[in-house]
Amino acid sequence: MIADRWLSADHDFQPGAELFRSDRAFHVEAYTVSHGQLLLTSPPAAAGGTTVNLLFKRVAAMRLEERYDGLVVSAAATEGRGRVLTLPGDGYVVCGAFGWREGVLDRLQRSLFNPVSEADRVWPTQPVWGLDGGLGQASRAEVESAVTDGLDEDARRDRQHPAHVVVIEADDGRRRVVGVFLTEADAREAVRLLRPRQASAEVVPLVL
Repeated sequence: MIADRWLSADHDFQPGAELFRSDRAFHVEAYTVSHGQLLLTSPPAAAGGTTVNLLFKRVAAMRLEERYDGLVVSAAATEGRGRVLTLPGDGYVVCGAFGWREGVLDRLQRSLFNPVSEADRVWPTQPVWGLDGGLGQASRAEVESAVTDGLDEDARRDRQHPAHVVVIEADDGRRRVVGVFLTEADAREAVRLLRPRQASAEVVPLVL
């Protein structure tokens, strides 16, 4: 990680203070209802370059352009809904906290603010943690294409579809995967066919 800065205290947002400046191009990457999170991203200009992510949390209001060619974020004032941060033009974000990270983003990561960790129960495919309204759900057609045509080795894995994993308990007490199915009905049938062996089906995300 080349840069990692997080601002959340009152003294971090002195009116008129310039908080962030960059000549790079940024676009709106994501907004989630959970914690009111807004993410702006500047992708690398070339292979091996760095990504810059700006994260606004507890967002109460905003006015944004889809793209910024150069970006300056400044503190304007504090009001009842939160801290007012200004962006180029007449843009602004009213939020509770703000920060940014710069680093080389791995192909299996969506952003520097949602890295995988040991505590994750499923692989993170969203740019920021939280609800996405199902926008990250892969369609049946996308799953079929991935199975029949394969996956683009260079593409970022940002879609997922539920898969049903059937596991059995082996004689030594260890659990062993015996099959992965795309439908719940198929997984249930597999469990039935494995009887009297102790088998169960678990739902996990199939990352595409």
